[in-house]
Amino acid sequence: MSTDGFERLEDLSDRLLAGDVVFFVGAGFSLDSEGNSGWRMVSRLLARFLGMHGVLAKRGVLLRDADRVREGMEELYKGLIRTFGLKDKNAAKGTDWFKEARYIEVLKALTQGTNYYLINDWTCSAFGEIVGFLAGEGVTPNANRRIIEDINRAENDWLKDLNPSDEVALPEIRVEGLHGLEPAERGKALFLDTQGFLDEEIMAGDPDLPAAEGVAKSFGNRLLRRHHALARLAREGLCPMLVTTNFDLLVEGAYRLSGFLRRDKAHPDEDDLPPTRHPDYARVTNAAQFYYGRNRACARPSGRGGQQTATIVKIHGCADTYRRSRHAGPEELRAVLPSLVFTFREVQNWREDSWSRDLLHTLLRTRTIVFCGYSTADPVLHDTLRTVYEEMAERGRRFAAPVTTSTAALPALPDAGVDPRTAAPAFFFGLRESGEFHALEVLRAASRAVGASNPALTRHPNYVEFLLRSDAQRGFPQLDELMAWVFHRVYRKRQAQALHADLRGIATLVLNKPPRQSEVETVLRNFERIRDQECGAARGWFTGAADDSPDNDRRHRTCERVTAWTEHFHPHLLRELALADLVLRRGGPNAGLGDLRSKPWYYPAGENYGWTAWGVVVEVALRRMAAAFAKAPQAWSDPEPWSNPSPRLEPTACVLPSVALSPGEGKPAPLCLTIGFEGFGRAARPVPVEGLYRHRVFWNLLMQELPWTPADQRTPSAAVLWRWASLPHDATEPPAGDDGKPLGHFFEDAA
Repeated sequence: MSTDGFERLEDLSDRLLAGDVVFFVGAGFSLDSEGNSGWRMVSRLLARFLGMHGVLAKRGVLLRDADRVREGMEELYKGLIRTFGLKDKNAAKGTDWFKEARYIEVLKALTQGTNYYLINDWTCSAFGEIVGFLAGEGVTPNANRRIIEDINRAENDWLKDLNPSDEVALPEIRVEGLHGLEPAERGKALFLDTQGFLDEEIMAGDPDLPAAEGVAKSFGNRLLRRHHALARLAREGLCPMLVTTNFDLLVEGAYRLSGFLRRDKAHPDEDDLPPTRHPDYARVTNAAQFYYGRNRACARPSGRGGQQTATIVKIHGCADTYRRSRHAGPEELRAVLPSLVFTFREVQNWREDSWSRDLLHTLLRTRTIVFCGYSTADPVLHDTLRTVYEEMAERGRRFAAPVTTSTAALPALPDAGVDPRTAAPAFFFGLRESGEFHALEVLRAASRAVGASNPALTRHPNYVEFLLRSDAQRGFPQLDELMAWVFHRVYRKRQAQALHADLRGIATLVLNKPPRQSEVETVLRNFERIRDQECGAARGWFTGAADDSPDNDRRHRTCERVTAWTEHFHPHLLRELALADLVLRRGGPNAGLGDLRSKPWYYPAGENYGWTAWGVVVEVALRRMAAAFAKAPQAWSDPEPWSNPSPRLEPTACVLPSVALSPGEGKPAPLCLTIGFEGFGRAARPVPVEGLYRHRVFWNLLMQELPWTPADQRTPSAAVLWRWASLPHDATEPPAGDDGKPLGHFFEDAA
């Protein structure tokens, strides 16, 4: 990553906090999650075509007009070779590469550049003709069954040769539901079937299942930190719209597991979720949904109307929409097929799709667009992006004096040529080893749109590099780490807002008296020390990281340790407080409320600033108490040791807020501290936590005393936590517990 990588991510987090960002997600965002590369998709198309050719043209078929079918298949095969130049020029008489079994060269030729769209277009047309052979007049059910079985064996043999790493077999061809369609329509349907639109092993998950547990199980391990980060930003109300060209359902799955409910779907078993200002999401895949869908579904069946709705805009269509229409019948299928943009012609016609075109134009003019996993190489979309930015630049030149990047002006960012006063309204997350010409050109156009006169040709500060998870050297950063860090910074800034807005109020509530102003200011300074230490560490991670750097393991570990506070601890603490509040307001738990503790949902930090501010107090106190517990000399007082990212205190993955504490030198096995409220009869204690621990400690909260219990023999009171959090760094003695003893026995049993 470039030397200014940290600053650019910091700038992005500021824009996110201001609600200025729209993420534009492409296929690369999920490439190392589902693995649906162009290579895989084209190899499946070829395997199906070659399987059909082998059966229909070479083995003979049980059809009334077999000669016509054989001739038609031979012509299609020769047309494929001729149209895409699949002749081996080094072989005698121009033998085609298939006969030479040089499949890598074939796939390279067909996936290079815009050829991906061309082969999509060609196979849709070819499949339309072939489905006519299989579903035409004179085809008896028995003959059709035998032909399809033979084709399925042949096409999967081809798939093993073309792409041995693809472990998902091609399903048998389905001609049911295609009768009555035009050749182009039935060919498009078979094309989508071949791409895996009906196969959850290729496009996994069902975000509309009635229970969150079923949703999580349907996606398996394909939902990554990046997907959850996007969902949480939407739950915070900071990214109310996301645009994607993807057909998969991963974003919807993450939204659902963050606590969103589909606006037009009933989820009766989850209406007990604590209420928030952003409870619902809507998916838009076509003009009808864009113009009318949200109004028609302004209230879900549960009755939650008038709430703000997050929107996932899928400008190229959605696999789930296709699945439902494929099972519904030819008329609904015919209506859905045009919304699925896959072929060269459909990409060209996207300009005429006014709803998505105009929406994208508006977003480009008014928001910062963050391209994630989208190369911008699509010729039509690439032209659209640059055209809008160029129009903005032209208007700027006509109505305002341009900002120069000469030496007389403010210095440009290092090696970038972009004035820091006019940061481009676009970011691009791209693979480090890729040149990404198209991305750089879009970024340069975005810089010109805000007044930069001569952006650099080869580099741009808003080009953020990452590596795939499969990288052999575990290079840093990976996309999940970038997304986790950006979310972490947004969350930290939201916590700072909460402290300035509500710290005095929440402290007065839990302490039963107003705190001293000096104590409030000390808590603010202590939190700033934590943030400063984290940023200092991150500057080292995001500067000069190399694929084979020996420091990469340290970077991975430290980044995980830092972001765990906002990925696990604080969200889970807010979950506990929200659940306790829900139980309290309803006069006790009902039959289904106990399950909410195990459901994967997220309570926004911006929903209750008082709770969020108190969570900071808990963290600062925990850090200083852990330093004293480890018997590090003056570590609880000196800001350097207790505020630094340290293995002495690490949040752990658990449905309850939990941290691992090291008891000191010579005691490597950590302790695990878990915080939970007693609203379910101490049912929190058996909750599993990742890792091996020498002992577990529980701090139990009372729901009647939110956000913290006043006093308990094993749980520090709010007053104790406040004393630790507000202790000046020049104090000579650590604060005592309510019983007058250091740490108040809160860890002594464990020690």
